[in-house]
Amino acid sequence: MPDHNNSFRDEDLDAGPPLTGELKSLYSAAPEVPPEVDRAILSAARRELRRRRTRVLVFRWSTAAVAAAASIFIVVSLFRTPAPAPAAGSHGQPALAREDLDRNGRVDILDAFALARRVETSPKPEKEYDMNGDGAVDRRDVDAIALAAVSLEGKALQ
Repeated sequence: MPDHNNSFRDEDLDAGPPLTGELKSLYSAAPEVPPEVDRAILSAARRELRRRRTRVLVFRWSTAAVAAAASIFIVVSLFRTPAPAPAAGSHGQPALAREDLDRNGRVDILDAFALARRVETSPKPEKEYDMNGDGAVDRRDVDAIALAAVSLEGKALQ
């Protein structure tokens, strides 16, 4: 019987001789595992370990390959030959592309933005801003400069 402070004494936990005997008989000896079952379990465990080991090796090799490719890219980027200087125009100045509206030596999206502003604010922009040669200065000319700015070859429009 428990005390008033909810603690149990050892005699309160006694299961009695019949129940104790039954429990001891159930858990007295380990069950015998047939050799075939034992081999099958070991074989499955070895297959799983090989599969995991293979995945780890593939991950490591692919990581090493990506790191090597990145290293090669960085080295090539650092030691590549710079682009040739633009052809000289009059007075030894570099020739500027027609699309380079801000005359900073490169055609970029800011040139397209400058022409877009001119198209929107001027009632009749100058014909020199007709970049695509269709006789009108409009959004298509802005698009032509934007296309030249983002082209991979970096070529100016003809």
